[in-house]
Amino acid sequence: MGSFVVGMAFKLLPYIEKNIVTTYAQDMIGGPALALFYLTAFSFVSAKVIHFFAPVGKMAFTNYLMQSIICTMIFYSYGFGLYGKVTPKQALAVALGVYVMQICWSHWWLKRHRIGPLERVWRWMTYGKKKTT
Repeated sequence: MGSFVVGMAFKLLPYIEKNIVTTYAQDMIGGPALALFYLTAFSFVSAKVIHFFAPVGKMAFTNYLMQSIICTMIFYSYGFGLYGKVTPKQALAVALGVYVMQICWSHWWLKRHRIGPLERVWRWMTYGKKKTT
């Protein structure tokens, strides 16, 4: 919070009295101070966001294949055949809906299991035995 106050104070100096010193202070002190504030604020916000999306990342292989199967079933001819029949906004809504469903499913799954189902199969194929870590 201190970097925000310092940054704003120096950024506002040229609006109070404009000269070479206040303009220089605005750029050399105000800019970096506000950049530091933005960085720390983003870090705090992103930590919570990253924590929310972490289960989706832990099941990336499962979610990638699931999304491919769901979307091809919706848009390709062997499914509903909606390719070219929906507007870009509708397609975006479908994609966001699928992603929200995957977020919910990933949270649900990882409360009950250590890793995703396809990640488990992949590890079994790689190591030749049941390995969950």
